[in-house]
Amino acid sequence: MIPSPYAFYVPLSPSPGVQSLTPPPIALTEQETHERRFIAGAFDDVLPIQETEANTQQSTPSGPSTPTKTPQRGVRPISRRSRARFPWPQGISEADRLLVAFRCLQQAGFDGLGDFIAAALRKQKWEKKHSPVTQFVANFLQCRSLDKQTHPIAIVDAMYSDDRSRKRYDTESRPIQFELPRYALPPSLRLLATLPPSPTGTYSTHDAFLNWALQRMIERWREEADALIDPVHGLVRITRRGETPTWSQMLSFSISKHQETIATVAPAIFAGITTVSVNSEVQEKLEAAATGLSQTNSRNPSVGQEQAEDEEDQPEALPSRGVPSDVKRDPWQGSIIVILVLLYFKYRFAIIFPTFVGLFLYTCNVHRDVFSFLCRIGLSIHYSTVLNILNNLASDSSEHLIKLGAACALSQPLFLLLFDNINKMQRAWRKVLGHSDTIANGTAATVIGLEDVTYDAMQSAPLLENVRARKRQNLSLEQLLKDIDWGHIRGVGGATVLGVWAKSVDSLRKHQSAAAELLTVKHAKHRLRERRSVIRTMRTTNVDESQTTGVAAELSNLISDQMQIAGHWLNCWLVMVCGDQLSIDRIRKLKIYTAKTDNAFDRHDYALPILQLWHLKWNWQKAIFRLHWYQPTGKGIFGLHHDVDLLQRSKFNPIKCDFYPAHHILDDRFDSLILHILRILCEERTGIIHPACVTLLEGLELYFQDGGPMANTTFDELLDLANLAYRRYIGNSAYEDAQGIWPRDPNIHGPPTPVQANEPLVLPPAGDAAVDDPMEEVEELDAPDEPDTVDADNGDPRDNWNDENERPARKKRKTRASKAKAAEAKNINGNDQCFSTTVNFLRMTFLYMEMCSAVAGGDIGRVFEVIKVLQFSFWGAGSTNYGNELLELACNFLYEFPPELMEAVLNNYLVNTLGLPGHWLELDLLQEHHNFWIKRLFNSKSQDFDSKHLSEAVSLNIHGFSELRKSFPETFGLKPNSGIHAKSDTSSDINALGFHYQADNILRYIPGRNGHVVPNEFIVGRQILAGGKLAEFLERTTDPSKSRQVHPEMDNSEDDSDEDRFPANPIMLTSSGARHLDAFSVGDMW
Repeated sequence: MIPSPYAFYVPLSPSPGVQSLTPPPIALTEQETHERRFIAGAFDDVLPIQETEANTQQSTPSGPSTPTKTPQRGVRPISRRSRARFPWPQGISEADRLLVAFRCLQQAGFDGLGDFIAAALRKQKWEKKHSPVTQFVANFLQCRSLDKQTHPIAIVDAMYSDDRSRKRYDTESRPIQFELPRYALPPSLRLLATLPPSPTGTYSTHDAFLNWALQRMIERWREEADALIDPVHGLVRITRRGETPTWSQMLSFSISKHQETIATVAPAIFAGITTVSVNSEVQEKLEAAATGLSQTNSRNPSVGQEQAEDEEDQPEALPSRGVPSDVKRDPWQGSIIVILVLLYFKYRFAIIFPTFVGLFLYTCNVHRDVFSFLCRIGLSIHYSTVLNILNNLASDSSEHLIKLGAACALSQPLFLLLFDNINKMQRAWRKVLGHSDTIANGTAATVIGLEDVTYDAMQSAPLLENVRARKRQNLSLEQLLKDIDWGHIRGVGGATVLGVWAKSVDSLRKHQSAAAELLTVKHAKHRLRERRSVIRTMRTTNVDESQTTGVAAELSNLISDQMQIAGHWLNCWLVMVCGDQLSIDRIRKLKIYTAKTDNAFDRHDYALPILQLWHLKWNWQKAIFRLHWYQPTGKGIFGLHHDVDLLQRSKFNPIKCDFYPAHHILDDRFDSLILHILRILCEERTGIIHPACVTLLEGLELYFQDGGPMANTTFDELLDLANLAYRRYIGNSAYEDAQGIWPRDPNIHGPPTPVQANEPLVLPPAGDAAVDDPMEEVEELDAPDEPDTVDADNGDPRDNWNDENERPARKKRKTRASKAKAAEAKNINGNDQCFSTTVNFLRMTFLYMEMCSAVAGGDIGRVFEVIKVLQFSFWGAGSTNYGNELLELACNFLYEFPPELMEAVLNNYLVNTLGLPGHWLELDLLQEHHNFWIKRLFNSKSQDFDSKHLSEAVSLNIHGFSELRKSFPETFGLKPNSGIHAKSDTSSDINALGFHYQADNILRYIPGRNGHVVPNEFIVGRQILAGGKLAEFLERTTDPSKSRQVHPEMDNSEDDSDEDRFPANPIMLTSSGARHLDAFSVGDMW
């Protein structure tokens, strides 16, 4: 037994005069001394006896004396227990100290360590009584110790990790069974009325820790999930009454933003899900990226690791925040998607992500079964919900149209209207009487914001005054010819030739940028300011805009119904109304028919018809094929048809003339001819002629490569060669020289070609040529006679523009067969018909290519310089519809448009959906792409273009669909589809054509060479206008009473039943000036 320290006490000093009788002290062993020291002060504040030296000395091992309640007078109390550690004797180990401590715990009445810890952590009344105990426990719980091993978590982890905690003393180890809520049980147990008994009493300490940790994690996950569905975090779509979702909200969805939010607000959920998705290889890459080290994993990939075979099939990922650049599949992104899907099941309004996916699936025309499946697993909303959201988004778009119209009450209209016909084939599954295939016809429209317009540019009074004054009557043939800037045409011609050389010959590519600057700087006319156009689609209607009444109904719908513009708001303003030739013609007729109504709005004085350029360009493309497509084939035949067959593109239909196949044919043949011209010039300059086995491109490279005979040719010298090439082979003077009437200048045309070195091309015998001509739809009429000579380039004295004695062309009803076309002709003058026809093709194709480049580059001034030439050429090619429209444009710009209006029209003639240089396109091409998407989403046979679904849910949301399809790949860290077709290697085509041109001397002048001839449409057009068509046009357009339809044929530019005719790639320009097909984007939102 340990003696009590209170058994004895020793007086400090005896009383005076009294002799004290002090018993001798009892000798203590060393163990007893340590025991007394160890226990000293343990009962302070516990027993109500104050310790003194006297009762300490009187204490005996046999037993303590009865303590008194108060110490005797003169007895000094001993000191309190020191805070210093007990000085253990040397040699005492930690295990020895634990033994002493455990004995003390048992002596104090605690059955075990668990009793002691539970009592220490149990909140009781003594917390305030014994502050040292409270402070001692608080120090432990608040981690005030500097020793990490004494941290509460370290203690718990040590208990969890100890092998002794893995089994109970009275049982064997068994698989762990967690205590789970009913919703977390397997399907076989989830619906049982009585669940299996809880395994709590059978847990080992290790398993109990796991079960406890799981319960706490479940609680934590529940708290974090509840926090995530708070609308403040942007994962829940809750709209107040009267509010509708907007496209700006839908398009603002960002995986990286939500990942940051979820990882911050719900770190436990994020950590748990990412632990499942991130494998060891990704962890290594993440550590390497974080430390700036580069690691190369040469190990064989194991299960769960990324394999090279898989990576080949994965799209390339964009480097995103928090993702190493060499990780192709982003596990954090997958984790976020899982969490967003789970939140959708937790809360029905947490549908931001499923809505984003559902809208994208709708733009892809996904089958409704896919919607049902993905909705079932939480990846998308249901199809019906998508339609409801689209209707709400359409309301948002409609509000923007109304706001745009409301601005007209205070200022001039700052928008233009664009519309075109749209149709869709509706096929009957079972054809019966009264139910067969039908074509749904309608009209689609777009509104585009005006840019760079002065405050009074759209006033109608100056224009109407000029029209009433009939100023256009002053228009003359001389004025039209004088308006053409032939110097500019020659300049861009030489620059175009040089651009082809620079992009095709490797050694000349160093000059590609300088060649492009010739067009964008030196020869620039009216470049538009780089901007991203503001575009918004409008509702479709069942209106047939090919009729005058249909145009009236469409304008009323757009102005009054959709934009809600009051008629009197437009009494003094103009609104540009844009479309193809047929639409513009009907608008003009509408203005004539309603000219006598009472007010300006009913007279449609506000409507300013503006002819658009894509259909014009397409019709010029058709004119080239119509003129140069000579149907007979065989030995000795040359020309466009021959070259198309040589390139194995025989399936091309020259009647239908699909735009992009035709464009590629013209592009390849034009480039091949221009490169062959360069070969001829190099041969003349160097005297070196390569054998026939050397291809065209290889031979040119031999001339200009390092060490070649023309390697030191400067850019200026190349430009001089290009200008010479234009003069010799492309310009009007080149065509005149090919007629063989005037002497050929050797300084321009080079040395003559020996006749004996050439085997002249001749037409096949009549029997061989008797083949069906698809161009002949009706009886063929002779093309207008060609004039003797013409030179429009340099004012050559041979030019005879003002000949008053010319006979007018015969007036015949125009059909496709009666239009000018390639035909057989006798070589009366002994000229080179092969060379003449090829020069004519180069000139016409150059005008087409220049229009393509000018439109893509945003230089509307260059476009109009070409249009000034086409004013004559369309008449000569038989395209009288566009011939009349271009004369109308000439009257507008020369006599009727005031300067402010002219500037406004030019500044808004093109549209740029991306705001990038080289990405301008025609307005009617923009509308064609809108039509393409509307027809693609035309997914119900029972609907027409007036239905709520098509007119609102689809048509009003086209701009949103385009932006969504563009942003969807970027949202998931992928590079968006460029939309650019892989650049085809045309070198084989160029070399094949080059071999033919060299072998048959196609670009060498050889007198007497026969072949089919093509009329010079520019000269023929000038003849037609001089013969009375110009005067007839002016009389018809200035005197409404004499207005009549002189060109009854319809504009057959398009056949909208062909859904796949319009790919999503307009012609664009690269920074080096090369043309290519780029992705189409619908543009910005208001």
